[in-house]
Amino acid sequence: MSSTTKKTSGLIAVLLLLGSASGCSVRTAAYRRLQTEATDAAPRVALARLGTPLSASAQAADEPAETQPPFAGETELALGDLRQQVLDRNPGLAAMHSAWQAAISRYPQVTAVDGPQFGYAAAPATLGSDKVNLGQRFELRQRFPWPGKLRLRGDAALGRAEAAGHDFEATRLRLVEATENAFYEYYFVHRALEINHVNQELLAEFKRIAESRYGAGLVRKQDALQAQVEQQRLVHHGIVLERIRSVTTARINTLLNLPPETALPKPPRTLGGMIRLPPLEALGAHAVEHRPEISALVSRIRAYEAEVALAKREYFPDLSVMGAYNSLWDADEKRSLVGIGFDVPIQLGRRSAALSEARANEKRARAELQQKHAQVLFQVSSAADEVTESAHIVHLYASSIVPASEESLAAARSGYETGTNDFLTLIAAEKSLMLARLSYQEALAGYHEARARLEKAIGGPIATLEIRQ
Repeated sequence: MSSTTKKTSGLIAVLLLLGSASGCSVRTAAYRRLQTEATDAAPRVALARLGTPLSASAQAADEPAETQPPFAGETELALGDLRQQVLDRNPGLAAMHSAWQAAISRYPQVTAVDGPQFGYAAAPATLGSDKVNLGQRFELRQRFPWPGKLRLRGDAALGRAEAAGHDFEATRLRLVEATENAFYEYYFVHRALEINHVNQELLAEFKRIAESRYGAGLVRKQDALQAQVEQQRLVHHGIVLERIRSVTTARINTLLNLPPETALPKPPRTLGGMIRLPPLEALGAHAVEHRPEISALVSRIRAYEAEVALAKREYFPDLSVMGAYNSLWDADEKRSLVGIGFDVPIQLGRRSAALSEARANEKRARAELQQKHAQVLFQVSSAADEVTESAHIVHLYASSIVPASEESLAAARSGYETGTNDFLTLIAAEKSLMLARLSYQEALAGYHEARARLEKAIGGPIATLEIRQ
């Protein structure tokens, strides 16, 4: 092999090395960080493929299969356990996680140059000829974008990947809120059923008292009949509550990606206590900093900024480096070729439109960010007011209305047994107490639902903000 041929071979090897090594620099710190975050946030339960049992799907994907349903053997449904199970099993959150991973995977694709192009040509008349040597040509060409284009494409891809991660977090917060609301509804309907059962027993006792007094000729038969009517009204209300419990159970199971009729443990006997909220200014500042919807828009603005800069770089040509060997030349020194080429960016209308599009997208995202700021602050203020109002109602029922209703029923019962008041007064006192107890439990569940809305509005648990104050 001649020295010229060796030089050409060396150039071709350099081009191959540049083309293959160009993608090795994509694993930047931001890219690795996003990969780690996405891996850590992955659901821990494999989702079943369509028409495939969950365990079989998990085994086919070499992932750990679930051997038993959640909460098996548990006697009480804990909110923390329910929340974690929903986050691990919900297919909507899994879909958002896959979208996040897909966005991350764009980065190494857009930051790598295209692979080298190899070309070969032969002179047909020289094939098998005894008069002339085989005439052939080898060519290797490598295309390189204008300096800065790959970096800007990577910045845009990273911005979109970060936005997808924040979208995932926003979906997670909405799912947590939906889970907590379903849990508190589940709690309330169980307490309502208990109150209904207690009042049925109470009316049964009132009926026995009325029948006894009727037998003694002290009251009319209408009292016993009225007690029976009220008791049947409670039986009907109990049927309605059972339907609501069935619907609430199905709602929780849907969040868990389980059949609607799957049995769940009973809710706890009581809910957590009330807390003192930080100042509204602190809640608003925390929301602006931590709401994933705002962070997603900030990341998209960075992506659009990179796309604007990239659209400006598109006015500059991409370069190509070429190395070739052509045996058709008579002199050996002429057979090795090197060259350079570049695009001619004459499509100015297309490039101008691309720049206008990128600028419009950036402007739109900035306007959406301002709108989202205002919406978030309103949501925080509204939710905080609901929490404060609900806390006041809970305190009012617990400290005043329920105890007064209990005393009123005791007095009405004593008065009926001694003949100082009629049966309607006793029934009215019983209804008042049942309504007070139901309203207290409804207010308690409503307080915690309002807290869940506030925590979604500020982008995380209130306890985190309290620690930082």
